[in-house]
Amino acid sequence: MLTTTATLLHKRKDRFPLKEVSEEDATKAITLLLEKGDGSRDPMAAEARVYLDETGSDYREFVKRAFCILYQVGLVGMKFASHLRTQWSYLDEPVILPDRLSDTTSVRIHKTFWLALNVTPAERQARAPNAVRRH
Repeated sequence: MLTTTATLLHKRKDRFPLKEVSEEDATKAITLLLEKGDGSRDPMAAEARVYLDETGSDYREFVKRAFCILYQVGLVGMKFASHLRTQWSYLDEPVILPDRLSDTTSVRIHKTFWLALNVTPAERQARAPNAVRRH
C-alpha cells in the first residue's frame, strides 16, 4: 500500500510545501488505497477509511497523516521552518505527529526515490531549458 500512497509524491518537485497536495491528489490516493485490497493491517488504508467514515472530514487531515507515515518510512524529510534544516526519520525524530505539520511545512523527497517517482530536482527547475551545462 505504500506504493499506492506514494502517488501523492509522483511527478512533484523534490521539495514542495505541503499545501501543494490538493484535495484531488488526496482523493485519488484514498480511492486507490481502498481499491487495492483489505489493508486490514496497513496504516495508510486505515487512515483512508477514517477519512471516509468521518462526515465532514478535511482532506488535509488525511494528507497530514499520510505524510507522517511517508516520513516515518524515510520517503520524505520535513522542514518545519525556513531557519531549520530538513529532518529525516532515520537521523532525527523517528516519528512525527500530524499536528506538527502545517500548510507551510516543506516536504523533501529522498533522492533514492526520485527516479521511481519521476521527481524533478530543484537544479533542473532553475536551469534554463536550453542552457549549456559546463563541467
